[in-house]
This record gives sequence, C-alpha cells and structure tokens, in this order.
Amino acid sequence: MRPDEHRVARGWRFDVTEGTVTLVAIDFALSLDVFVDLEATLRVRIESAFEIESGGTVERVEWSTPAGLGRFADLYGVSVSRIDVDDVGVLGVALGDGRVLRVIADGEYEAFEVGPTDGSWLLVGSPGGGVAQWSLSD
Repeated sequence: MRPDEHRVARGWRFDVTEGTVTLVAIDFALSLDVFVDLEATLRVRIESAFEIESGGTVERVEWSTPAGLGRFADLYGVSVSRIDVDDVGVLGVALGDGRVLRVIADGEYEAFEVGPTDGSWLLVGSPGGGVAQWSLSD
C-alpha cells in the first residue's frame, strides 16, 4: 500500500470497507491500528483535540483530560469504512457503527499521523494546516 495509490482530487482516501480496529492505545495520542488486509495495517494517531460525530451530535474531545479518553477503548473491534485526509489538514475516520472521528488542523502542533505500521510512509497533519508526507524511499 502506497499513499499515491489513494490520492484523490484534494487529499487521500483509503476505502477500507473490510477494515477493523485491532488496537486502541492511549499515550500522548489516541492511536488506532486498522487492519486493512493481509498486506497492510494502517495506524491512525490523533495528537490533538478532535470531534466525534454520532447520530447527528458532535462532541469535541480535548486532551486536557486524558483520563477521559479511556472511554474510547470501545473502538476496539469496530469496523472502519473509510479514512480520509484532505490537503488542508483534516482527518476523517468513518466507523462502521456510524460514528465519525474528525481531526482539524492544530495551529501549533501536528494534529494527526496516518501510515502503515511497517513505517514505509507517513501522512502528518502539519501545524497550521496542510499535510506533510514522508516515505522511506525519499
């Protein structure tokens, strides 16, 4: 899996209709490993405030209370239908249960990272907006 294979008009779209969250980790970020297929597992790392939309209600989640992030352990085993990264630095993760995680660019910090667990490439939400892309082949 390479990011250029998933490039769309204004960003990247990873259609992972068979994807499943196989790991939920909380440290200085909320990390989700999404099993895509036998060749790829994508890691989504949310490193700033984010929104979770469910049933038309949007809740903003701040990092000022990291203990409250434990409630996201229920993401383990949830299916993922799509991961979108747009050029202005917004990440969207559409879950099979209807929830959507959304990360908007942070003014001072890298807001998110998306890439395979093998580390071969990485998309990073840049401070102030935009997306940086790294690859082992660069």
